[in-house]
Amino acid sequence: MKRRAINHRAFLKRVYSWSKWTLLAGTFASSFPRNPGFAASSMDPQVLKSEHLGLRELAEKKIHHGNGRFLNPFGQVRHGNLWRLIKWKVFSPNEFKGHYSKDQVRKVHIDWGPVATHKEVSVTFLRHASVMIKDRGTTMLVDPLFHGLFWFTDHSPLGFDVDQMPSPDHVLITHGHLDHLDVPSLSKMRKETHVITPIGYDGVFEDLGMASRTQLDWFGSYREGGREITLLPCNHWTMR
Repeated sequence: MKRRAINHRAFLKRVYSWSKWTLLAGTFASSFPRNPGFAASSMDPQVLKSEHLGLRELAEKKIHHGNGRFLNPFGQVRHGNLWRLIKWKVFSPNEFKGHYSKDQVRKVHIDWGPVATHKEVSVTFLRHASVMIKDRGTTMLVDPLFHGLFWFTDHSPLGFDVDQMPSPDHVLITHGHLDHLDVPSLSKMRKETHVITPIGYDGVFEDLGMASRTQLDWFGSYREGGREITLLPCNHWTMR
């Protein structure tokens, strides 16, 4: 029997249905792993004392560094809650629902010949957040994602073989969500490809055997050949 693809909203409805019965059984809380890398409470005294500081001062003082975990200096705990997230995703009005039936699958076709031979700056959009940037003979690939996620319908499958794409010198990862730090896509890169990431993802790249990497903290920069890449802070949750 063919499995039918579902969108993320339908998936979250199923998750909510499953989890509410687990919660009633009193086992929901214990089902989450106690990962010391999870973000700590922004009610931490260190964070509360820093509310008057500017963004660069926060970074310089490393207020966002907890004891082996990330401290969020941007928002209070009341702004983040699992049930509030589910309520927003599952039960809030969806103004786009009427367009779902019009969704089409469109393959992404890219003529890599001109991209490979172009001598000046070029920016090529692949899909989602994946962008290839060529600058002065150096190729950089941002957040490679070559396939759909889970069993959701993939509306923009690649219509070319990834091997046809110019091999990047650098891979830039913006953050740790699965649609930006995708292990299967990264596994298609050469092992010697240089990876530039935020701090905290050593384990992922060690498992991939990608030893050439630079980790950047907030406002940290990587410089090479007259080029500078700077990691800027962003208030975007991730517990990976």
